[in-house]
Amino acid sequence: MSRDMPLSTSIVIGWYFGIDWRRMDIEKVIKHFGGVKSLCRILNVYAQSIYQWKERGIPLARQYEIEQLSKGKFVADRSHLNQEVIRKYLS
Repeated sequence: MSRDMPLSTSIVIGWYFGIDWRRMDIEKVIKHFGGVKSLCRILNVYAQSIYQWKERGIPLARQYEIEQLSKGKFVADRSHLNQEVIRKYLS
């Protein structure tokens, strides 16, 4: 992607390829990994944590871990990064 491309265009391209750049959907993550028990085992967390993520969202560190484990199917929220860093990541 071109560095001159607006970030919103990058989000649209992400949407086209099925990537949610803004928020990782815990329900889709649970389904992908085969259920809550399986996800707990993979991430080494208690089920309570998973259920709390449904209300509060997935912690950023766990999002990056899920991104790696899913081989990019789910993408961690990078809205906290400055736009120049995001553009470099997308290019």
